[in-house]
Amino acid sequence: MSKHPKTLLKAYRLFLAGSEDKDILASGVSDKQLSQIRQFDSEISSGVPFITVCIALNIDKTIAKRMWKMYYDHLDGKPILFGVERPRVSTVFKMLLNGLTHDELIERGFSDFEIMKATDFLHLAKISDTMLMHTIAEKIDLPKSSVVNMLKFYRAKQAEMNNAVVQITV
Repeated sequence: MSKHPKTLLKAYRLFLAGSEDKDILASGVSDKQLSQIRQFDSEISSGVPFITVCIALNIDKTIAKRMWKMYYDHLDGKPILFGVERPRVSTVFKMLLNGLTHDELIERGFSDFEIMKATDFLHLAKISDTMLMHTIAEKIDLPKSSVVNMLKFYRAKQAEMNNAVVQITV
């Protein structure tokens, strides 16, 4: 049995993904924790506030809040990324700007999700002067720090291209 609270989050992600009990138990949770996950899901789906459920099931409130968010992300059809490698959208975006194609990115092991997010960001970066960074981050569901990083790279790439054009014309 795992004492680490994040193991419960990983197990809940597996539960939401429809994994079998043996796979969930293999993630390091006990039978009791699997039972807690089932009860949590049942209570949340019936509309009970997560804070009430976490007190009743003796789950840490920060863990319960993350489980609650995972539940609603799952309902909304969003990918549940806890316990898996973080998406490398910034890296994909930089590679797109350097001329790599969709197929080349796939060959390098990037997912369609990462490529889609980077492509969506590219469209927003072109009009970024008219939008707040927070708005862009919300529109594409990425952390603000990633948006800042990608906009900085985009603007540097634009300046580099403009300098190259000026040098050619001179």
